Amino acid sequence: MGKGSSPPAPPDYRAAATEQGEANQAVIRDQTFANRANQTTPWGGVTWTPGTTVDPVSGETVGTWEQDQFLDPTMQGALQDQINSGATRSMLAGNLTGNLSDVYDSPVDYNSFREVTELGDPNTFRQRGEDAAYERATSRLDPMFEDEQNALAINLRNRGLRSGDEAYEAEMDRFGRRKTDAYQSAINESSAAGRAESALGFDQSAQRQAQSLGLRQNEIAEALQQRGMPLEEINMLLAGQGVQPPNAPGYSNAGQAQAANLFGAAQQQYGAAADAYNAQQAQRQSLLQGAVGIGTGLMGMFSDRRLKTNIRREGVTPGGTPVYTWNYVWGGPRYRGVMADEVPEAAVLHSSGYLMVDYGKVR
Repeated sequence: MGKGSSPPAPPDYRAAATEQGEANQAVIRDQTFANRANQTTPWGGVTWTPGTTVDPVSGETVGTWEQDQFLDPTMQGALQDQINSGATRSMLAGNLTGNLSDVYDSPVDYNSFREVTELGDPNTFRQRGEDAAYERATSRLDPMFEDEQNALAINLRNRGLRSGDEAYEAEMDRFGRRKTDAYQSAINESSAAGRAESALGFDQSAQRQAQSLGLRQNEIAEALQQRGMPLEEINMLLAGQGVQPPNAPGYSNAGQAQAANLFGAAQQQYGAAADAYNAQQAQRQSLLQGAVGIGTGLMGMFSDRRLKTNIRREGVTPGGTPVYTWNYVWGGPRYRGVMADEVPEAAVLHSSGYLMVDYGKVR
């Protein structure tokens, strides 16, 4: 298999990295140039101007681009008119600003606005309703029972009964119970009327309160609107729609290009060379290991074809030398190696007249 070959020399990574950086910069320059297209529209346009400057950090000369936007003369005139109009509005707004102190020097006095009507007490409404209903009932019951009591007393006396008599007292008791029942009914009816009066009075009170609250809120809103009017007038003067820069027609930017991966290529090239070298070394080592049996004795060192039988070709070495397996004529296991007559540069003539092989010289 010949003399051992040397491993591949590693690449110059610094040079590869430098070359890669230069390639990347070139791609960026081309990319930038491709996307600096001058454009012109009916409303104006955009132009690009290349130039150079010195990088204040590195001191190197670098490329620059200047972008200019221009308007059509008519659009430029409209823009100038709006600029002049805006300046006039700004001046007027400045004059109005001087009057703001008259408005905002004093805080809003909320005590000057309408008071909100208080919500009435439901118990007061209820009691007032009960009292009114009871008074209406007793205004009828009192004279009625007074007349009945007088008439009953006259009737009893006419019948010869006097106060203290059992019959007299019995009649008066019946009259008293009927009178009590009537007044109790009046109390019950006035209680129900009081509850109804309470609900009605509370609803009316809530309505009055809501109405007064609404009126107060309207007064406050109007006062605040008047207070903010100077600022609104200033904002109206300062607001305005200016002429917009022209929109250049859209176009597809050049796609981002990638520089050739020179650094990676150097790494891959070195890796492939190293892999080939390692494979060659592994094959050579395998061949040498297969020929170990030849060194078991003096006769085992011979590779003379005349001493071999059952010869079978198995392949070639990395250098192209055929590799065989065989048995020696005297028997024993099979061996693996080369034929001495096919590698004259590695063959050695033994004193016996047979050829031996120095495997360190086999290619």
